[in-house]
Amino acid sequence: MATRVKQIALKDLDATIKAAVENLNTARGLKLKGPIINGIIVRPEALKDLTPQLAARHITQGVAAAVKDLQLTPRVIPGEGGITVGYIIRERVVAKT
Repeated sequence: MATRVKQIALKDLDATIKAAVENLNTARGLKLKGPIINGIIVRPEALKDLTPQLAARHITQGVAAAVKDLQLTPRVIPGEGGITVGYIIRERVVAKT
């Protein structure tokens, strides 16, 4: 039996993540906040001749080309068992007129 993939709009995913963080903040008396991280976790040797920073830049450029009007910053985050290579989404501030 095939598994059906659920789709979610980026704005809905963003809102869901922010709500989960706010719930954690409320439950634990925390003040966590920050940008959302998107990427892939890889082992360093899988990158072959690419540096993690260059891989993050390529991923960021690919997403930026496909999804206009996002402010993305390449990011590399080392961790146990692999490196997260991807980007963070910066919130845009739109002036109200």
